[in-house]
Amino acid sequence: MTSTPLLFSLAGLRTRLECAPHDFAADILARFGPFIDPDDGETAVDFTAQVTFEGEHAHISDADLQVRLAGAECRFDTAAASGELSLATRSADLTLRSTSPIAQMEYFLRILYALLAEAHGGLMLHCAGIMAPSGVHLLIGQSGSGKSTAASLSRGRGVVLNDDLIVLRLEKDCWIAYGTPFWNFETSDRGGQTANAAVVGIYTLIKDLAVYLEPMSAAAAIAALVSSCPVVNGDPGRALDLLARCRQIVRAVPVQQLHFRKDPSFWDVLEVDEGRKTKDGG
Repeated sequence: MTSTPLLFSLAGLRTRLECAPHDFAADILARFGPFIDPDDGETAVDFTAQVTFEGEHAHISDADLQVRLAGAECRFDTAAASGELSLATRSADLTLRSTSPIAQMEYFLRILYALLAEAHGGLMLHCAGIMAPSGVHLLIGQSGSGKSTAASLSRGRGVVLNDDLIVLRLEKDCWIAYGTPFWNFETSDRGGQTANAAVVGIYTLIKDLAVYLEPMSAAAAIAALVSSCPVVNGDPGRALDLLARCRQIVRAVPVQQLHFRKDPSFWDVLEVDEGRKTKDGG
């Protein structure tokens, strides 16, 4: 089966996707177009993935890919999707048999870029990211904590990079937040997904009637970040490195609790805090 190459680029990390059949590649291009660059076959890449769609099988469940991590190796093993991913060889081979292959492809890319980001000194965070004039504010929390709500309330106050997953990379001693194509399904306005900027604050969300910021201990801040790192926080073998990476972020970027209600008033609090830090020189 002839494959069609696509060059998927996210946070400066490039993956060559060898996709078959041709119409499946066209579907991937339609879904991820803003993140796909022209591929001349000679561009240096960080990873190569052979992805084959065998066709829809109505009897097969579309459950999420089941992932087994073992060091640099990752195994996908369900009736709907199977294959292997190796950071050692920088390659993957995936076969999809799902009735919704693009959804499965997106889930594979989420897993791949969580691993690639970590392997290149960064992290993927389960969070919302809003780019204001001062930089990017990251809003973290478990599902239901209000990330998507806060992101939608932020339109007009900043550019929403994503309401679910952000990639962080350390560049010249500064943590840069990159928008991703991995939004909550129902979000239609994704205009900021290819933007990036330096992170100026990280906030754990707490729904409240009052709106204010509350300090966090370094230990609590690190724990909050670790719990917000999909895929890699489920691998015991990565635990020590993940703790060190999160400690590095906490030392560089202030992490606080943000109590907020369902209106944009929390931005007034964030702007006051930004003004105070600027005045104090920190």
